[in-house]
Formats: sequence, structure tokens, C-alpha cells
Amino acid sequence: MLENDLLTFGFDQKESQIYLALLELGEAGVLRIAQKSKVKRTTVYHVLENLKKRGLIGTVAVKKKKLYFAQTPKRLASELDEKKGALEKIMPELLSISNLIEKKPKIQYFDGIGGIKTILEDELSAGATKMMGWCTENYCHTIGEEYFETYFTPKRIAQKIYFNMIAPESDHYKKLQKKNTKMFWTIKMMHAENIALETDIIIYGKSKTSLISYNEKIGLIIDSQSMHNTLKTIFESQWHLMP
Repeated sequence: MLENDLLTFGFDQKESQIYLALLELGEAGVLRIAQKSKVKRTTVYHVLENLKKRGLIGTVAVKKKKLYFAQTPKRLASELDEKKGALEKIMPELLSISNLIEKKPKIQYFDGIGGIKTILEDELSAGATKMMGWCTENYCHTIGEEYFETYFTPKRIAQKIYFNMIAPESDHYKKLQKKNTKMFWTIKMMHAENIALETDIIIYGKSKTSLISYNEKIGLIIDSQSMHNTLKTIFESQWHLMP
């Protein structure tokens, strides 16, 4: 639904409803906007002002009546570019402040799809050229294959991070296994009864391990050299025993 998709771009639910209503209506007064968007008229005034400040809507006077209209949706792309530019400007200072922290959390907890994506981003930004681990199919139902096909995997390949994974034998992983060379990964499969995994465990970076339960939408990043080395040893022992 477009209403929910717009939430990703800084809209709340009512802003999303009103913006979409205006796109369909063209020029309209507050009463018509309230009827179309199904948002209370008293709330519409406040939301319109917020959208106006963002440059997403404009106003025009017609026969002494104030009407509102939605700016082109391309304005959303411009807004994202502005935010990206502002972030890039302050990023060196933010990183400088972050580096002053001597003791950072060794275990970080995340929940929700946004939290899981934060973990996946960390896997790509840890500065290593190899990652390994045990994978389930659960990501397909929680985040969807499109995220990995269009973003995560291309970015991993661009950064030349090779991925060795052990997965349950299935049609899904058989299809992916055929792309081993092209996708910069190697997949080895085990019979499902021998690898009854419910959580993905990925060993990456110099000292990190991630655990993601896609079904429960929760995950951990553990920064521990000892745990990293132990799990890496277990994985590699299992890996070398598999055909």
C-alpha cells in the first residue's frame, strides 16, 4: 500500500493519507481533503502546515478561498538528496565523537525489520573480505528476497566480501547454489533434519557474530574475539567435512 510505503520517507500515517488525497484531488479545500483522506478536519490543518514546511504542498487563493495542492512527488527525491548532503557534511564529526568512546557495547540488541537491516548493514561495513555462517530460509518471508537481490548482495559483491554459507537442503537453496560463482558465494547444503536451524548465525569482520531470528524479528550483534574465533572454528570444521 502506498500509504505504508510513504512511512519510509518520513511521513506519519495521517501525513501519508493527506498527501495521497491531495495528489488525487488536485486543488482542494480543507473540508474536501478531510473527506477524501478520512482524517478529522481539525487535524488536517496541523498536518497541512507540516507538509507545507517540508515543501510537499502549496496553496493558492481561488475566489478568496484557500486551496491546497500537492507538489510533484519528485520533491521527495530532492528532499532525500538534501538530507543525504546534510548527513555527509556532519558525518566526519559524528564519527570523531563515536571514536572517543572507549568502551562500546559488546552485545547489541535489535528488533523489527529496521533493526534487522541495521545488523545486515553492519555485516557489510565491518571491513572484512569474508563472512561465513549458517542460514535459514526465513528471511524470504520477513524481509523478502528483493532486498537481498537488489541491495544487500550487490553491495556485498561490490565490496568483494565472499560468503560461505551452510543451509538446509531445499529447492530455494538449490536454485541459489547454481549461482555460486556469479554471486560471490559458496553454498553447501545439509538435509533439513541434520540442520534444524531457526536462527541465522553469521561470523564476520574481525571479531563479530550476528544472530537473527527472522520469524521473531529480533537479532543480536556480539563483538567478542573469543566467541568469533570459536564459532569460526566450528563452522570451518563442519565446512571441510561437507562435500
